[in-house]
Amino acid sequence: MLRAALILAAGFVLAPLSIPSVSGIVSAQTQAPAGLPAIKHTQLMEALRLRDIIEVVAAEGIAAGPEIEEDMFPGRGGFGWKVELERIYDIPRVMGIMSDDIRANLSEADADVLISFLGSPLGKRIVEGEVAARAAMLDEDVDQAATDLAQKMRREGGRRVEQIAEFIAAYDLVTSNVVGGLNSNYAFYQGLAAGGALPDSMTEDQIVNEVWSQQDTITTETEDWLYAYLLASYAGLSDDEMQTYIAFARTDAAQAFNAVLFDSFGTVFTSISRALGRAVADRMLAQDI
Repeated sequence: MLRAALILAAGFVLAPLSIPSVSGIVSAQTQAPAGLPAIKHTQLMEALRLRDIIEVVAAEGIAAGPEIEEDMFPGRGGFGWKVELERIYDIPRVMGIMSDDIRANLSEADADVLISFLGSPLGKRIVEGEVAARAAMLDEDVDQAATDLAQKMRREGGRRVEQIAEFIAAYDLVTSNVVGGLNSNYAFYQGLAAGGALPDSMTEDQIVNEVWSQQDTITTETEDWLYAYLLASYAGLSDDEMQTYIAFARTDAAQAFNAVLFDSFGTVFTSISRALGRAVADRMLAQDI
């Protein structure tokens, strides 16, 4: 059970301009909320490449399916399990919820700053690097190579590693992702419990303690993934360009956007994890009948 939960937490990690996925349990809003003017909202979504990132993260979640199956209900997934994962990682639903959250909660002034930066030649290269690196790391060999290179660079030190550390600190990415990972793991257990897959004797306190026991492992995996992903994403930037991006990350607009992003994504991914827990429970019980 622990290994499956850690798979969920690993999927939560993201860079500040990269936006992951949502569950079939969450209902999409039928009307866009008041907030950013439509044209500004459209410009921002295009600059962020929101759809591209959601597609990659959905692919990450679906790719984790066989490992969850192996850990929780070996040999009993089949085609139906893949279909269920695709239902949970419903890309149009994800797109609608996250897009609406950003529109409702980001000020027009902050959106203007983001559109200006992300629409610049440097901003476009940054977003392209983030999307390309995340997509490439769907391949296990590429992911491992990026991880190995990042570990080597961290051992040796140097300016780029220092800059990535500054960038991570500017957005508090480790803490934000660890908290999100713990919350999503708790939601996974809630889904298991709702589906009747946990022992009747397992109390709420025991579930909480089990989740908290994963904190150190999640923290280490989060740090390793962030360095691997961010070093790969920004490999094409000069040190001066990277420093410009760090300065942008510290602006009020970037900080406001990051807060909106993590709030929305946290809610969405908690729902995904709960839905996955329930889907796993259904298959575990079917196996026992």
